Amino acid sequence: MELEIWHLWMLLSIGLFIVEIITSTFSSLCFGVGALSAGILSYANYSISVQLVVFITIALLGIFLLKPYLQQKLVSKTGVKVSIGTNFIGREAYVMEEINPQKRRGKVIIGGTGKKAIAISGEIIPKGAFVEIVDSNEIELTVKEI
Repeated sequence: MELEIWHLWMLLSIGLFIVEIITSTFSSLCFGVGALSAGILSYANYSISVQLVVFITIALLGIFLLKPYLQQKLVSKTGVKVSIGTNFIGREAYVMEEINPQKRRGKVIIGGTGKKAIAISGEIIPKGAFVEIVDSNEIELTVKEI
């Protein structure tokens, strides 16, 4: 079986959706929807130039219009709106990867962004728990389980 262009668009779309699930930044989602749209047009035998214009247009509209809207609407467990530029100290976050000081691993999600995290007391905090952020810097957040 020979791959056609619409197959490639669909594979790109699926790959971008998987990246979005992992990163939760909404950028990959915008490009994934653009790739899906271009794949549908390719399947309907539109020219490659039309496919590229639709892909770029939908991706850019998503990034400039949808992404800021979605980030504004993100709400933490307590109902406090958070955004990427927010000071994280005192906020709650969701543990998306077990925080384990022995393995130097751990990740929380806050404001739609995954951030590296370490526990203040050095304990292991399981995935799915909620934590409070007690300190932050450019690289990682220091948290305690609540």
